[in-house]
Amino acid sequence: MKAKEKIIIIDDDDDVCDSLSLFLNKVGYKTETAQTGQEGINKITKEFYIVALLDIKLPDIEGTELLKRLKEKHPKMDVIIMTGNASLNSAVQALNNGASGYILKPINLENLLTNLKNSIEKQHLIAEKQQTEQKLKDSEEKYRELYENAPNAYFSVNPDKSIKGCNQPACELLGYNKKEILTMKVFDLYYNSSEGLQKAKRLFKQFLEGKNIQDVEIQMKHKNGNPFWVSLTVKPIKNQKGEIVESRSMVINITERKETEEALKNSEHNLRERVKELTCLYSISRLIEDDEISIEQFFTKLLTFIPPAWQFPEVTCARITYEGKIFKTENFQEAQWKQIAEIKENGKKAGILEVIYFEKMPEFDEGPFFKEERDLINVIAKQISFFIERK
Repeated sequence: MKAKEKIIIIDDDDDVCDSLSLFLNKVGYKTETAQTGQEGINKITKEFYIVALLDIKLPDIEGTELLKRLKEKHPKMDVIIMTGNASLNSAVQALNNGASGYILKPINLENLLTNLKNSIEKQHLIAEKQQTEQKLKDSEEKYRELYENAPNAYFSVNPDKSIKGCNQPACELLGYNKKEILTMKVFDLYYNSSEGLQKAKRLFKQFLEGKNIQDVEIQMKHKNGNPFWVSLTVKPIKNQKGEIVESRSMVINITERKETEEALKNSEHNLRERVKELTCLYSISRLIEDDEISIEQFFTKLLTFIPPAWQFPEVTCARITYEGKIFKTENFQEAQWKQIAEIKENGKKAGILEVIYFEKMPEFDEGPFFKEERDLINVIAKQISFFIERK
């Protein structure tokens, strides 16, 4: 069960505290009240509240000073100022000092809920974005710090390509017994590919030239025919005349590491795409908070957020059709590869949002689009509907 969001109401008016607390508890929030600035500070020191509703006029601490102290204690906590017309200038000053918004007294409960919803959604988006970015950072660090932990295999190879000797881990690695390996030529051990046999021939030539080979990734071949990845290190051994007589070769199985690297690359790609989506939604949520923006300005600005959030931004354009008016990105081109989501107003269709690839892309879940992009366009359409209904 999802925990209730905690809100603290700081106001010296008993009636305001009681009525707001009763109302907010009824609609699903958990509330605490404080009637002085110091009482509010004491409470947020002990517990985190996602939003503080702060009266700008308190008997013990001036509102803007209390705002500063609250933000110092909990920078992530949003503070919404409650003010009368007479103290509107103080509210504006509070906004400049970090308050996320203000509401006028007497308080319009619908307006209060809208402010709370926007504030909490913004915090959730920021937190999710930060968590995703941290996961990406951790993933990249893990990718850089991977170490081979497979047991080492050793071979000795003659200049005529015959295998002089090997140890038991080498036998286990390849699936042969030692007698079988010693009857083979070194090239028999490599998978027939550009990353296997062809690379092995180039490396063998370097060995004959007396060059050291250090941690080269190459494909070897198991007895069952399956390829696997190893890290190969070769040191040429010379006699007193300076002639190459054999190699000392160390082989480390890195197949698991290579598979992990590939999985990490895929995971990192997915995380980057998620960051792009969250950035888009966060930007739109900030746009919605602007009470002075017109619908035309809103659509025009929102469209600039869409292409960077899609898989192939360089070939992505978008268009919004609303009440017979058309808004589109500067690079808009009509094409057959598109996603469409309805924009609704009071439950009825009021327009459409289209995202288009104007060049053919690989096929995924929905033509060239991923299922995550279907979810994203639907969420954006809902955000547009929310904005329109507010207007």
